[in-house]
Amino acid sequence: MNEAISSIKIRDLEIFLEVSRAKSIREVARRLNTTPGNVSKTIQHLEAKLGTKLYKRSVSGVLLTAQGVEILEIANEMIHSSESLKTLIFGQGKTKIKKTLGIASTSFLNTHLVASVTSELGENFLDYSFRFLDLAPDQMVPVALRGAFEISLHYGAISWPSTWVTQKIGKTRWVLVARGTHPIARRATLKQLLGYSFIYPVYWTQEGLVKGNDQFPVPISKRKMGYETATADAAVPILLKTDQLAFLPEILVRPFVAQKALKIIECPQVQTMERELYLSVRSEFVPDKIFKEFIIRLGKECAP
Repeated sequence: MNEAISSIKIRDLEIFLEVSRAKSIREVARRLNTTPGNVSKTIQHLEAKLGTKLYKRSVSGVLLTAQGVEILEIANEMIHSSESLKTLIFGQGKTKIKKTLGIASTSFLNTHLVASVTSELGENFLDYSFRFLDLAPDQMVPVALRGAFEISLHYGAISWPSTWVTQKIGKTRWVLVARGTHPIARRATLKQLLGYSFIYPVYWTQEGLVKGNDQFPVPISKRKMGYETATADAAVPILLKTDQLAFLPEILVRPFVAQKALKIIECPQVQTMERELYLSVRSEFVPDKIFKEFIIRLGKECAP
């Protein structure tokens, strides 16, 4: 076998496939959270190993060459074969190995929703084990393309590869919270709110430090900046010890509010914020019965 061809990675073929679908190197780079230059280098290296040009540029984007069309069909078969091999490996031998399904979500969803629902679900699917990954929203697709997980619970629509399917679960509400003994009243004006510092999200990605979005309707530029945290959970102990405020998912703060350690602040000038929650799965690895069970159980948890 030609040494150059034998060194081709499935990952390179997957990127080749994504570019052929998107017809845009820049768009694929955005999905993978990398630079167009890195995607172009991957394609160039693949072309060098294959000894042929795969794409040509046009006014409608990058298009497959005649050779690229033929190689695309082979690449699809190779990717499918690698996925079939992964499926075959699970459960082989006299002692059946549990199939591991990775679940990716933001940290507070994993902690306060996914883990508990999955634990109940696991009793009905004893052949499966589950792995939980905490990821920032913009890391979902790049990490998924590396095969790190097969299930994702996320806010907002995501442009997944064609092998993934998505179902809307419901909505979750964001609330403004402060410690139970905070001097601000449970009902306050916007002017009163803006007199206090707000805890704000921040993430570390391949591109460096990235400011998040705490969903509060007033831009952070018009508020006092408080502590910054990479997870919503980390905001709770700060709230309990300081006079800072935070706009957080109700599902996270619900137990603290019930214990009166935190209180929800209402403001007539601040509209209720709700975000749509979606469940996405890699259909060739996640059985339909598991997908449906997740939809039912997560839907109940998100019901008002």
